[in-house]
Amino acid sequence: MSENKLTLSGVCPYCPAVLDYPEDAKAVLCHSCGNAVPTSILRPLNYAQNTNTVGEKDKRIAEGVTSATAGLIYFDNFCESYDWKSFALNSDLSISTLDAIAEACKIKFSADPLTYYLDFRCIAIPLLRKIDGLDVIELEIIDNYKSDDISDLFSYVDLYSTITHEIAEKRESIIKALATDIMLAKRFYADELIVADLEKSYELFVEKISSVSIASTIEDIPGYQKAKELKDAKLSEEIRAKGIDAEKTYRKAMILLENGRIDNALHLFVAINGYKDSTERIADYSRIFKFNNELVEMAKNFYYVQNNSGYTLRPSITLYKIENGTVSGVPALTHMSDVIHSFGSRIFYVRDSSSLCCYDTADKDIYKNVKILDDSEPDGYITKGNTPIYYSSDKSKFIIRKRLPEDELIKRGCFGKKKKIRNVSDAIARGNNYSVVLVDMDNAVATTILPEIVDILYYHNDRIFYTSVPEGSLDRDPSFYMYDIATGTNTRLLNNGFVIHDVNDGHVIYSVNSPNGFNFDLYSSNIETGEHTLLCKNVSGFRRCESSCGRVFYTVGTGNDTRLYSSSTDGDDVIEIMERPGRISVVRSGWLYYVSGEGMNTCLMKVKIDGSEHALVASRFEKLVKMVNGYVFYISTSGDLRSVRSDGNGDTRIASNISDTHVIIDENNVYYLKHDMIGKDELHEDGYGLSLYITDHLGKNLRKLAHDVKAIQEYNDRYIYICKQRNNKYKITTPIDKRTSRTEIVTKSLTYYEAYDKETGSFAEIVNFGTPTPTSITYKKSWWPFSKKTVTKRGTVVPMQNRNTYSDLDSAPLGMLRDSATKSDIEEQALIAAEKQAKKDAKIEKKENAKREKLQRKEEKHNRAVEEIDAFNVETERLAEEEKAKREAEE
Repeated sequence: MSENKLTLSGVCPYCPAVLDYPEDAKAVLCHSCGNAVPTSILRPLNYAQNTNTVGEKDKRIAEGVTSATAGLIYFDNFCESYDWKSFALNSDLSISTLDAIAEACKIKFSADPLTYYLDFRCIAIPLLRKIDGLDVIELEIIDNYKSDDISDLFSYVDLYSTITHEIAEKRESIIKALATDIMLAKRFYADELIVADLEKSYELFVEKISSVSIASTIEDIPGYQKAKELKDAKLSEEIRAKGIDAEKTYRKAMILLENGRIDNALHLFVAINGYKDSTERIADYSRIFKFNNELVEMAKNFYYVQNNSGYTLRPSITLYKIENGTVSGVPALTHMSDVIHSFGSRIFYVRDSSSLCCYDTADKDIYKNVKILDDSEPDGYITKGNTPIYYSSDKSKFIIRKRLPEDELIKRGCFGKKKKIRNVSDAIARGNNYSVVLVDMDNAVATTILPEIVDILYYHNDRIFYTSVPEGSLDRDPSFYMYDIATGTNTRLLNNGFVIHDVNDGHVIYSVNSPNGFNFDLYSSNIETGEHTLLCKNVSGFRRCESSCGRVFYTVGTGNDTRLYSSSTDGDDVIEIMERPGRISVVRSGWLYYVSGEGMNTCLMKVKIDGSEHALVASRFEKLVKMVNGYVFYISTSGDLRSVRSDGNGDTRIASNISDTHVIIDENNVYYLKHDMIGKDELHEDGYGLSLYITDHLGKNLRKLAHDVKAIQEYNDRYIYICKQRNNKYKITTPIDKRTSRTEIVTKSLTYYEAYDKETGSFAEIVNFGTPTPTSITYKKSWWPFSKKTVTKRGTVVPMQNRNTYSDLDSAPLGMLRDSATKSDIEEQALIAAEKQAKKDAKIEKKENAKREKLQRKEEKHNRAVEEIDAFNVETERLAEEEKAKREAEE
């Protein structure tokens, strides 16, 4: 369950630092000056201070301001020459120098109405520029989206999202702060023209800030749709150059898809790959899921997998199609060694461990429509273990490795008869291990594109980076090559004697073991030009990280003298980031996230990639789950699933006591399995099991989706597939002979597979396994020994206990027990629930009373302040009247 404590903010009285703290905290430690500050003496939060840190230079400028008028003059000159475009491209909503001046003036010249005019402008003008700057970010998104390389696009998306979230979060406090400035300017008799200007500016500001909408994903950004249209138009022109009308082809493909002609539609989508959502359509109709080696989904159908390994010399499986929750009695595919992928209605698999085949499920004749694409030696195709199968960018092709035979077939004799020559194999002499086969799933064609390689090291952007020993070479060390699938060109990038570390931003990052086996010299090779650049000598380690944004990270030195450096892939712009670096996790929006510390003191930190700033993101960190929409989801050392904003604020417990085998985080929700009270039975001796829950990114709106779940098997953008296991009782009658039968009550464990639709919020059962099958015996109908007539007597299987009632519901209420739970268990749970509710109600009542008392004290304090101001105004007016009367008397 999430913690519902409110996070408050205040300004340290000893320095300008802004401190965030839980509402029930008595004191908070200032991260800037180190003082332990009681929360009761924290100054009210000034909006401008909350978004930007005030430095020493800003303080000196603020101290030099001699009046509010001088502050306004400095403000105008500052804004005249300020770099507003750079300001638009960072996440700060205010300018620290102006914040410092406005705060200093409020302290020194609080009775001057121009002070509040200055404060209003220091808040409103930068923020208006920031809102206008969203258009600048949109233009950057459009420019990056139009280009072929969109690696910088996501940093702008993150920036846009961060700014809009910050503005939306602080919108009310900003408007209130500006309204307060107008009220105080009036109270201290500001000039009527100034008041009129403030009120007019206030109306325009409220209208503009209210128009800012939160952008959580790239689709929410207004410029994205325009960028997408421009990119589609560019791609349409490229496709038109091939003689294809992209828009017309897309519409035709959609019509075919709606009429169930999936293969024809996918063929057209492949022809216009990248246009609109064609790539997503291909991926959606060519996905494959495997469930516990018992169930598989492909070609939009579910199949039961029967493992026949115990009955054959080589591993073999048979597929049976599942329709309406029932397994077909006729096999759909037999003699399968491994299922590779699906494409539309086609299934690609290895048969009898030696043939790469394609089967079209649209054709019911299995023997007619099995097409052999390629043959190998037994167990030649590498599909298992840590060896991945790579897919092309349009998801219509895949690359599979085929083991080279130890013996080659060589022609001998006048008839060219092939004979095996052993122990003199050229393949062994060359030192290569595999050949590479490219399978075009759209056209069901297999082609050997690389006859001999040592291994594939990387696959990126439809390019295969691999090592191979050249034919005829006496040197056993392999060279490094790149094969471009689109053009079919093969390029040697590096000769032998190297270690490949990464392929990044069009460069191969590699090293040679120099000067010794512990350290090495790090190099970069430009793939297009072939130019080699020495990045650094005597490097102690290379640090690979996700989304490295065209940077290379490496360490120099060992032990406590280790330092982390970064450079561009072409070798310039070398930056020392930090000393004693931890485990690098990911690079996002100019920040490098890393793990530091050990045990309970492990923290997730972040550092600017230029090393200029460090920040704590999460303490007691154990495992990173996912980063999405500016939030970091992680498992803490206590086993809780928590979320924290990437700036380290708003750390919230999403769930406790979870099973972190599968935590699913999409754009809006979090799905997870949690240990829950189920009720004692044969499957749950301790009374506990797993339940599937859903909550939002803040840990609110918690609901239980499924009760007593064994595991989450698989998931995609639309569905979550779960597995359940339950005991059902059956009355089984088994025939012994023609006169007698045996009846017994048997408990069987059934396994259920269900699909949860995230859009509709409903479950659908796919199939269940474990239902007992009735037995039968056959005997002669007559006692006459020569009689050949027989009778078959079948047993019966009658379910005595149907599925639990809650399993037929879309969701189960929190704390619901199984039907098999005893009465005492139910009463005990009811008592515990009542006690928990009573404690919760008492806690809520206590909080409400505290809030009422706090509001009452605040209101009393406010009334006293108003009375003092009114008394001050009355006394001022009385003195003014007396002074006026005295002057008139003297005249």
